[in-house]
Amino acid sequence: MAGPMTSKLHRALPASVFLVLSASCFLLMDIPAMVYDYPSPSATGFISWSNKKVPILQEFHWISSLDKVFRDVTVGFAPSSFGYDDVSRWQMLNFMQDIGVLYLVWLCESTRAGNRWSVVYFPAIFNTIAQLGGGGVIIPLYYFLFIVFCPPTRVQTLADRRITLGDALLWMLLTVLFHTLPGMAIYFAPDFETQHYWTWFWQLYPVRMSIVYFLVEGVSKILPIPRPRIVLRYSTTIRLILFPMIAISTGVWIYTLLNCPYSLKTIFCPAPLIEDTWLLRMRRILQFDELFVYGSSMVWLGFLMMDAKKAGLVSGSGIAGFLVMAVGLTGIVGPGATFGVMWLWREGYLVDEEKDGEGLKRS
Repeated sequence: MAGPMTSKLHRALPASVFLVLSASCFLLMDIPAMVYDYPSPSATGFISWSNKKVPILQEFHWISSLDKVFRDVTVGFAPSSFGYDDVSRWQMLNFMQDIGVLYLVWLCESTRAGNRWSVVYFPAIFNTIAQLGGGGVIIPLYYFLFIVFCPPTRVQTLADRRITLGDALLWMLLTVLFHTLPGMAIYFAPDFETQHYWTWFWQLYPVRMSIVYFLVEGVSKILPIPRPRIVLRYSTTIRLILFPMIAISTGVWIYTLLNCPYSLKTIFCPAPLIEDTWLLRMRRILQFDELFVYGSSMVWLGFLMMDAKKAGLVSGSGIAGFLVMAVGLTGIVGPGATFGVMWLWREGYLVDEEKDGEGLKRS
């Protein structure tokens, strides 16, 4: 019988596709070359385009090294948030809300008993690094580590496979508060200065969420705060928890289909650089980022479905239906919502509905 290390090595070989995706995204985004070829976009102290100029916030976190790092990052959002790159604006409107679905799924996975204290127990670490190094580079690494180090489904009990629903509900509320609403304000606040402020606020949202989460957890252990006990089936509850993020992502996608003057190819597919400018390079970086984030996320779900098949929870026809549904839904509700729906599909196989009746409670 294979030992734990041998088992991990057996999982690492097929999972190395995520390492290839990460390296490919790093090369295609080529952020180091952009840093080398162009001066710091925040060097002038202003975001300038056409005949407009917006001052760049110099202090936000009141930690000089942190503010220095994120000063250039926030300027990278300006072409899309201020709208002087309209193609990028449409792309980022979708990408930002899709990230909310992905991150909430990660957070739900971190509350699963079988994943507790594994390398994916603190997704905020990966998502914070992704804000600096690019999600398309970092997120495949998260998926690689997930596949290799999280216990396979076949060795987990039903209790190991359950998500802690009360924690997942709290994470959903924090995601809306610290990711979704600020993300919308970046694009729809009434003036450029306010949009720029919310761009700063949105940065480090995984850290802000984690701080509030652990504060709530700490306070709940000291004070006699009543815990929610809504008697709902497990599958119903987890669907309700993900529904807000999926609905928002779907709404933005449908709004894009109905109102965007550009083709989906123009919005989401990186085009060759006809003119090498900072703005066009930034657009390509964000497009590659989204393609690799979504692509690696769907590959990860494929791995999870195959893992469920090895555990005898899903048949070959179930895998085929999963693939057909994923392809069909992407064009209808968008990539982020599709990811959320397909993760819920897999969750239905993972937890035996007939044995569930605990409702919504914190454990």
